[in-house]
Amino acid sequence: MAHRLLLWDLGNVLVRVDPVRAALAATGGDAAAARRLVAAIVDGPAHDAFERGRLDPEGFHRALVAAGLIHLDYPAFARMWTDMFELDAGAAALLARAARRCRCWLLSNTDPLHHPWIMERWPLERHLSGATLSYRVGSRKPEAAIFRAALEAAGVGPEEAGFVDDREEHVAAARALGIDAVRYTGPEALERWLAERGDLEG
Repeated sequence: MAHRLLLWDLGNVLVRVDPVRAALAATGGDAAAARRLVAAIVDGPAHDAFERGRLDPEGFHRALVAAGLIHLDYPAFARMWTDMFELDAGAAALLARAARRCRCWLLSNTDPLHHPWIMERWPLERHLSGATLSYRVGSRKPEAAIFRAALEAAGVGPEEAGFVDDREEHVAAARALGIDAVRYTGPEALERWLAERGDLEG
């Protein structure tokens, strides 16, 4: 039986993410330095606060400057921070097919720069019934609270939902709540998983 609701991750599912490519703008093209910069930002407290909605984009930029991690002005930083995405055409096509059979919903750890930028460039929202985003609800995967917020907003129980994510710890967290979840490794495997559950049309 098809799921009543399919929860989709954004980064490295519907869009591919390459933050090192973006960080090259801040490191003068030094790839090793770009990798170190990405790790320092993503693992730092400012990034966590940004994805929880506790910092706005300008506040996130100020925090990174204060920490000595970047030396770009805000417009250059905003360009850098969003120049890391490419559409995963295979996953996007599966989203479009699944949306004809069941409700599809975005569930993402993201921020107020990334999410609008992506939605302006690719027509993903036309296939989505709603979105639960970390910066709006103040919780990040793999915390149970963000999954519960999505289920409550969509009005379904965990046993009625499926979930697609690229990170095993997020998949495990969803399963612990009773959600049928799969780790995204590519469109071919995801198509089989969706077809087995009756979630695809056409």
